[in-house]
Amino acid sequence: MQIRLLLIFLALPLIAYPQEKQFRFQGQGPTQIVETSSKAIQLQERKVWLFEEEGIGFSNDFRGARLNNVVPANGSTFQLTIEAENYPVNPSPWYAFKVWSSTDKQVTLSFTYPQGRHRYFPVVSMDGKSWANLDSARFIAKSDTTIAFYNYRLLPKEASMVLDLTAGDTVWVAGQEMWTSKEVYTWMDSVGEVYKLKPKTIGKTTLGRDLKMMRVSKGKDKKVVAVISRQHPPEVTGFFAMKAFIERILKDDSLSNAFRKRYDVLNVPLMNPDGVDEGHWRHNAGGVDLNRDWEAQNQPEVKQVADYFKAYMKKRKGTMVFFMDFHSTWDDIYYTIDPSLPTNTPGLTTNWLAGIEASIPGYYVNHRPSKMDNGVVSRNFFYKTFNTDGLVFEFGDNTSRDFLKLKGTVAAEVLMRLLLEEGS
Repeated sequence: MQIRLLLIFLALPLIAYPQEKQFRFQGQGPTQIVETSSKAIQLQERKVWLFEEEGIGFSNDFRGARLNNVVPANGSTFQLTIEAENYPVNPSPWYAFKVWSSTDKQVTLSFTYPQGRHRYFPVVSMDGKSWANLDSARFIAKSDTTIAFYNYRLLPKEASMVLDLTAGDTVWVAGQEMWTSKEVYTWMDSVGEVYKLKPKTIGKTTLGRDLKMMRVSKGKDKKVVAVISRQHPPEVTGFFAMKAFIERILKDDSLSNAFRKRYDVLNVPLMNPDGVDEGHWRHNAGGVDLNRDWEAQNQPEVKQVADYFKAYMKKRKGTMVFFMDFHSTWDDIYYTIDPSLPTNTPGLTTNWLAGIEASIPGYYVNHRPSKMDNGVVSRNFFYKTFNTDGLVFEFGDNTSRDFLKLKGTVAAEVLMRLLLEEGS
């Protein structure tokens, strides 16, 4: 089956972020305290849309889907409505659905966001497992107005794509590759089997899903590296880099073996299973951005992870030396702690960033340090609680998957060398 896709953004002038007050933009600079008690969400209705006259079907009846409605416009054009779980919300409009045809047919799918704008370039799959980026073929973004997010990205109000469907085939379409709780926990189990690790359930989500962690190593020095990921559901590129980071630490070679003998590495790869599996744009099932809840800890996911790390450190009587929270955004960036602040490992982040830059030819480290004005976000909470150096590690939505793996791998190698040198 041939599927061709073209993405064309209109080259309109940049203008300042305007009128659309349903969005709340919150960067990793001085972070405002946000009220994080649970808020109502609208769970999408899981269903199949069958249009017998056109011979076309759609479905959102699977884990991680997001499609709120489909309306036929004519025999080959369909209007797809994509809504968030609640508002206000960060502009991360996730979508994922299946489409099929009873005959070979070309269809036009037009995305509509009643309170949003199109962000993620589509990927497609024939089985929901192997995903591919689309070449430039048939995707048109359009808007009567254009906004700039942080003054450097254009978000179109509407977007349409044309798919060539083959009779009997089902095409999966999504904003990013789909890694739901099933895929993430399968990865944890496979890693555990190979390296004799036991993933551990440390709590339950709002909707009763397992919240899991993995102790990658337990070293003699009682020094701890903490790694988390996927607080925000669509941020798959951050997870991919985290996965490469953990897999490099687990590698059977002299560097990794020496590091694991001395250091503890604790990993929570999926902070928001409800949001991921329900196809949310940003929030958990409590309708809250988890990365604004680390001070109040109103949401069970944040509370249970925070409690786990506090209990572990108390029992271990150790020292946390580094914290990493993997995310995705428009471009690769490191949100670090201001190097003038005292930590258990002074200068570590500065040397780590320099090491990463030196290890990747032609690569420039884009980082933004900040003071710890409060404990709202994860990085600030871990610094205030454990005096640990650390950062929010952001990866671009469209960063190549090979480069994600490279950055995650190099990040692990440089960190292991620095920490081994520090204790020698």
